[in-house]
Amino acid sequence: MSIGKPIAVIGGGSLGLYLAGLLNLAGHAVTVALRPGAGIAADGIAAEGDEFWQAPTVRYAPLDALQGPFA
Repeated sequence: MSIGKPIAVIGGGSLGLYLAGLLNLAGHAVTVALRPGAGIAADGIAAEGDEFWQAPTVRYAPLDALQGPFA
């Protein structure tokens, strides 16, 4: 359940996905914009290693199809 603002993260690299996951865990509705043809994960984002968390409600959209408004 999202209680915060809708946020778009441009780019699905390691930093973009990390920030998207943390923002989603903080209660924001997060959409990650990817370049056309990039693979889309069906189960959100998971971090493993020094920390472990899962953000299963992160959405993905092709960059050219991204529609706001976003914060």
